[in-house]
Amino acid sequence: MNYFLEIIKNNNLLSLGLAGLLFSLVFWRFTAGALIIPSLIAIILAVPISRKIKIFLSLVLFGLLIFFLTYYYLVWL
Repeated sequence: MNYFLEIIKNNNLLSLGLAGLLFSLVFWRFTAGALIIPSLIAIILAVPISRKIKIFLSLVLFGLLIFFLTYYYLVWL
């Protein structure tokens, strides 16, 4: 457990991603989950995995973000 806390404490991008994810989940009614995908992108970029996987997952999540924003704009506005 201390190992994971040390990683979170020493990695600003991971801390920012986790904080955004927690904020979005706690205040779901106000944010409508808008911070979930950017927070997941920050977490993916902070985790030590291969660069190709990071780029692929970030692009997939960015595509989902664009899709949901377009869907929201076309359906709800």
